[in-house]
Amino acid sequence: RGELVGRGLKTWAGAEVSLAHSEKEELKLVLFSETLAIVSDTGEPQGELTIEVKRGKYKDSTGIMSRCLLVHAHSRGYLDGVLCGNTLLGYLDKKLEPMEQHSLEYIKFPILPMERKTSLTRQDDRLVVTRIVKEGENVKTNVTSFPWDSLAGFISNAANLVLLRVMAWRQVVPNNAYFLTLDNEGKLCHCTYQALGYQTIQVGHQEAEMFIVEQTVHSDENIPFSCQFYLLSDGHLAKRVQVGSPGCCIISKMPILREEDEIESRPQFEKKPLEWKEDLQLYLRFLDRK
Repeated sequence: RGELVGRGLKTWAGAEVSLAHSEKEELKLVLFSETLAIVSDTGEPQGELTIEVKRGKYKDSTGIMSRCLLVHAHSRGYLDGVLCGNTLLGYLDKKLEPMEQHSLEYIKFPILPMERKTSLTRQDDRLVVTRIVKEGENVKTNVTSFPWDSLAGFISNAANLVLLRVMAWRQVVPNNAYFLTLDNEGKLCHCTYQALGYQTIQVGHQEAEMFIVEQTVHSDENIPFSCQFYLLSDGHLAKRVQVGSPGCCIISKMPILREEDEIESRPQFEKKPLEWKEDLQLYLRFLDRK
């Protein structure tokens, strides 16, 4: 597993899947906010999903401040008339490794509401995972940790959202895209990515081509969990489908597709001879100095 993870993570972008190579170019391409509508299988609106990636700052346990990517996602809607939703707040370094992440999922059942909180924190050389599950008045807390050096190729939920935008810009899924992640129970497992081709979407009078990427989380205890992401060329998410689930998330308005800025080369100026004897002003300055 370690060999596959290392190969999948590191061979794709040269040294590793990170934005360090092109902080000024590729980093700014993933910094934007987007909103999708949650609709039922019959097309009726059920809620809203918002995803935002921006620059941020993170203070660790020692008080040291460093730059990071701040990922915030929030959804709220109804499932069979029951209010449900989730929030995600993640801090990533330039290698897309988690500095800290907090997520909350809830379903407001009338009799037995359910709430699940998961936190990832880096403490010294370990990643600590804290899960708090609340069902009605019953609360269960579980804390596990993993050695940091055993997590090469780990993709958090926040890193997944950034990685998808990078894949959309590059229009490619890494070969042997095999990564470590956490399943819904907070246990370490692996996930895979694969490209499913292209499809055209029409919103209003506009058409655009989407690059389809499927992520599958292979839990050791539960059945695989797959999501398909339909991505526009600039990284915007046009559609999100959870395989086996009714309904989906889809854009209601076509965004203005951004293009990568072309960096112009510096102009070259030829060195011209200075004819100071022929220039009256320069000649008079020469005489004064003499």
